[in-house]
Amino acid sequence: MVIQVVNGLLVEEGQILMALRSEARPRFPGTWSFPGGGVEEGETLAAALERELDEEIGVIPTQFFLFDQLSEFEPISSQTVDFHLFVVTNWTGVVENLGAEHSELKWMPLQSAAALPKLALAEYSRIFAKLEACEKG
Repeated sequence: MVIQVVNGLLVEEGQILMALRSEARPRFPGTWSFPGGGVEEGETLAAALERELDEEIGVIPTQFFLFDQLSEFEPISSQTVDFHLFVVTNWTGVVENLGAEHSELKWMPLQSAAALPKLALAEYSRIFAKLEACEKG
């Protein structure tokens, strides 16, 4: 069985929203990632993205597109996790840290995000470079 995960890469004026995962999280504790989470049975990727962003940061994405996908082997569950990364360019609501999933939310330039010392996945470096290339057109 493959675990499906959606992540929202909120981008605004050359900055991206990064989320520091709580130390209490079983997967990737204390690392920088993006808001998002698991896709529930019968749920579309878009519906999961909308639900997860609403639950974690209080926004509903209104303009978004699938930007990239990553697969990682998850040693805790001995399963593969497919990450679906969506760039979100517009949303309703105000970004705020809800619940205990993340200990901090921070807007930062792409280059600063790429230089963070503890990224949840090493592949994020490639994602930041790809986002930067898209911004430059």
